[in-house]
Parts: sequence; structure tokens; C-alpha cells
Amino acid sequence: MNNENSTLNASTIYNPHPNQLLIHEALEIFRNVTVDAGRRFGKSAVAINTGIAWIMNPQLKDQMVWLIMPTYKQARDTYWIDPDMVKFYMPYVQTGFLKKNDSILSLHNEQTGSWLILKGSNEADSLRGSGLDLIIWDEVSDVKPNAFDIISPTLADSPHHRVLYIGTPEGYNHFHDFCLRGDRKGVIERAGKSISLDPDWQTFKFTSYDNLSWAEGSIERISFVNFLNKERQHYIEIGQEDWFEQEYLGE
Repeated sequence: MNNENSTLNASTIYNPHPNQLLIHEALEIFRNVTVDAGRRFGKSAVAINTGIAWIMNPQLKDQMVWLIMPTYKQARDTYWIDPDMVKFYMPYVQTGFLKKNDSILSLHNEQTGSWLILKGSNEADSLRGSGLDLIIWDEVSDVKPNAFDIISPTLADSPHHRVLYIGTPEGYNHFHDFCLRGDRKGVIERAGKSISLDPDWQTFKFTSYDNLSWAEGSIERISFVNFLNKERQHYIEIGQEDWFEQEYLGE
């Protein structure tokens, strides 16, 4: 989010915890980064701040960034209404560095000529046509597979394009396939699939416990871990430990 003319201190708006920082650093190297993470890890914060940083970068001009969720309503509710997400871009809007358009759910940087637009993958026709430089897929498991086929050609003429896939697993579906492409450390169960490693892909696997937003021993960290532990015990007692492992451990 570096902008030479900005008087805002970006680190006070978004200060990624160490595991989030690994994702941002990987996007500097790999064209495709996949994040398999449990709930409350901080996936959405990574998503919106990746997009903001891209359009605020003075070295990148006329960039088109799409942040796509399974439905348009999800994208609006998550990134346009939820105060936990709005807080990341409103300081830039309020100081004039970004222009916010509520009718098309977009942020525009006039200095760089770049756009960040929210989309829903359920509106297939809206995914055609535009040339894109960065695509951020959120809740990948719930996106219909044909959406990826529709949108892939939009990256063809962007030499520095990047794609970020973020989600919580839901069986051995297309998201599982994406994860295997960049699973360099063997942290993703293969389930008998013969998908090969791709040098353009990097995969991360994090549990909810890997949200390191609070210092070890702090009240916030203790409360967060206690909540997760109680959730785990609850689902064990009702015979649904598998659900906990999927939603919170990214299994």
C-alpha cells in the first residue's frame, strides 16, 4: 500500500500477522497462491488488503482487480457492509486517495488508474470480457467450477498477473485440486489424486489456531483459543468432530 503522496500510515490500517504476511510475500513470487485456512484465520482481511495494495501501488498503472465470491450478495455483505472489512479501505476513501462507488461496488485510484471491483461468480455473464491483472477468489469451494473456466482467459495479456484462491475445504473438489498444485510441503491429503506440482503455484494450509493477531499470553489470544477449544469439545461430544476439523482445521 505504498503511495509516495499518502500521509496515511498503511501499517496502522492493516498490520498482517506473521502467517498472513507469508501469503502476501508469496504473491510477489508465484502467479497462483492457494490458501486453505480454517474460519477466523483472517482470510478476508488478506483478500481485501491484497486488492487495496495492488491498486495503491504507484508502480502499477491501469490495473484491474476483481475480488470474487460465490454470490454478489456475499461479496457485498462481506466487503462492503461488514465494518471489519470496511475499516481497511475507508481511510483511503475519506482522504481522497480512493473513490468508492456503491452502485458497482468498486474502489478506484485516479493516480494509478486502477480499479478494485467486487463480483459474484453466480452472475456468469459479468465475468466475461474484461482484461484482468489480479483475481482474488474467496470461498473457492462454493464457487461453481465453470466460473474459473470463464474467467481464466481474462489474464492472458497481463504479463504480471496473479491469482489468489482462498477458502475452507469442502471435500475433494476443485479447491482441493488447486491446493495440490502448489503443495510443496505435502500438507494437503492427496486422496489418491495424481495432480503434479506446478512451479507457478504455492499452497498454504492454516488452522484457525494459526491466527496470530494477538500476542501469546494476551487476554485476546487466550479468549480466542479457549473459544476454539470449547467448539472442538462440543463437536466431539455430538459426534461431529469431522465438521470441526473441516471448518476450523482446514482438513
